[in-house]
Amino acid sequence: MRVKGEASPCRDLAGVIKLIIPLEQSFAYGVEIDSKYAVFAEEDLEAMRECVFCKIIRKEMPADIVLEEGDLIAFRDIRPQAPVHILVVPKEHISSLLDLGEELAGKLLRAAVEIARKEGIAERGFRVVVNCGPEGGQVIPHLHFHVLGGRKLSDALG
Repeated sequence: MRVKGEASPCRDLAGVIKLIIPLEQSFAYGVEIDSKYAVFAEEDLEAMRECVFCKIIRKEMPADIVLEEGDLIAFRDIRPQAPVHILVVPKEHISSLLDLGEELAGKLLRAAVEIARKEGIAERGFRVVVNCGPEGGQVIPHLHFHVLGGRKLSDALG
């Protein structure tokens, strides 16, 4: 396994292999051990490498980006379910809603509202959806909020 830049493998107290990576080379947030390095579990790093949203965040895949700031990025869904269908995604690889902290949750929701206003759908109405887990409809295991609008949305939610 290779990462961009230098990666130093080590084992934690439980024997789990961890990789220490320079922060400027990291593409998601690890556990910062000082101002220069982040620590990732080896399997987490591999999952982030293959994640389509992580690739978009790293600019390895194209996307129609409508908002990018600090902890988040938002781009148009490639299979829109409404005239406006934008995904709001944390830059940190968070697998699902179950792992989301309060501060980032607020930032993601505020971004959804800002996007609805910019897209001209806020006043008429819009929907914010988060799918969680396979039975909840989550297809990509990287947390994302759907912002949908631009027409009357159906009442079906499940």
